[in-house]
This record gives sequence, C-alpha cells and structure tokens, in this order.
Amino acid sequence: MATLDNPSGVPDPSTVPMRPTAQKYGLIGALILIVAGLAMNLAGLVDYTTKGGTGNTIASILQYGIMIIIVVLAIKTHRDDDLGGYITLGRSISVGMLTGLIMGVITAIWAYVYFGFIDPGLVDQIREMAHDKALEGGTTEEQLDQAAGIMKFFTSPVFFAIASLIGTLLISFVVSLIGGAVMKKESPEAMI
Repeated sequence: MATLDNPSGVPDPSTVPMRPTAQKYGLIGALILIVAGLAMNLAGLVDYTTKGGTGNTIASILQYGIMIIIVVLAIKTHRDDDLGGYITLGRSISVGMLTGLIMGVITAIWAYVYFGFIDPGLVDQIREMAHDKALEGGTTEEQLDQAAGIMKFFTSPVFFAIASLIGTLLISFVVSLIGGAVMKKESPEAMI
C-alpha cells in the first residue's frame, strides 16, 4: 500500500525529522572545533592578545573551514540519506541553521568555561592589550576609566561565548544559503 501512496519512494519531508542529522553534525563540528582550538593553543600557534599574525589567521581559516564543511555535510547527508536525494532551499537552510545552532551553543559553553575557569588569566591579558591599544590610539586614561564597565563586558567570558554563538550562526546561515542553492533538488512530486 505504501508503494501505491508514494510510487516514487521519495519520503514526504514533513514526516522526516532534521534534528537527528543536525545533532550529529553539530556535535561532531563542536568537538572538532574545540579539539583543534586546544591543539593550536597548546602548540602556541594562537595568540589571543594580538590581532592578526600568521597563527591567528591560520586558526581563523581552519575554524571557518571546519564550520563550512560540517554544515555542508549535514545538508548533503540530510538530502541524500534522509530525503531520498531531494531537498529544497528552505529545508537546506533549516538543517544548516540547526546544525550551526547546536555547534554554536556547545562552542559558546566551551568558550565560557575556557575563558572563565580554565584560563582566566588570558582574559586579563586581553584586557591589558585592549587598554594599551586604546592608549596608543589616543584615548586618555580618563576616557578609559569612564568606559571601564563597557570594556570589561566586551572582554569577558560571557561576551566571548555570545560572540562565538553569533559568529557560528552567521557563518552557518551564509553556508546554508549558498550550499542549499547549490545542492537543492526538488522532488518530482513537488514539481507537479
């Protein structure tokens, strides 16, 4: 009877959950990002107290590359394994964003734990660097004292966690939009 109801064998997307695929790839992506970040940090390739630098550039490219690959794999797996080879642009964006959300929440929690508890001295170094850069840029000590509360928030573990989440979501959206446009394939029933 199922064959008569669905002669092409293509599952109805409304009956196929995207959460399992997004969870799998979001978790894998977050773990890879955390391990890669720790490895680069322990190897001394990343210096959070300076802007730019070869190590920081390589770390950023690696992190973006990991996020791009994970989101694309999640969309492709959902299309090929869950939906029988067909996916819409909207569904691609949904899967990519859910994957990015899961990856972002996990890495945001990790950023908070790392900067807040594992290496809190690093936050102080980042604040010192920001203070010195502001002085070099012509800001006076009086102006810095007035902006101390704001500066403290923007160099806090909470801000780093929020920035991590927002950054991951933005990258996931762009990758989902581009990847979904490239990988979309309407099912024959949708075209009727």
